[in-house]
Amino acid sequence: MGVSEFVGGIDHAYGYGYLWNQLEAGRPERYLLGLYTSLAYGMTRETFSSVECIQHKTGENAMTLPHTYSNTQQLFMLRTMLVRDEGDELILCSGMPRAWLTDGQHVGVEGAETAFGP
Repeated sequence: MGVSEFVGGIDHAYGYGYLWNQLEAGRPERYLLGLYTSLAYGMTRETFSSVECIQHKTGENAMTLPHTYSNTQQLFMLRTMLVRDEGDELILCSGMPRAWLTDGQHVGVEGAETAFGP
């Protein structure tokens, strides 16, 4: 599912580097699986705040609430699927679900700050 197992639970915070590599390698489906897993299993069921490690069967977390690194990474992953800049290159929609890009579909991004401007 694109996340690390840790003491019987999911520790999605350690999987972000792997997911980033999948995106750079042109495998957006693996990136998206990790993002969706992070959103579905990487949050408490009561507050929907990210935690570092969660028991996916029971929802118990490792008392790392809120885990600001995980919160930040989830937001970063959402942005990155739409727009990212690397050096002198602006990359659009590389992590977007391909179904969003079929004929007749419309996708828009507004106000995304990049090294090239908004």
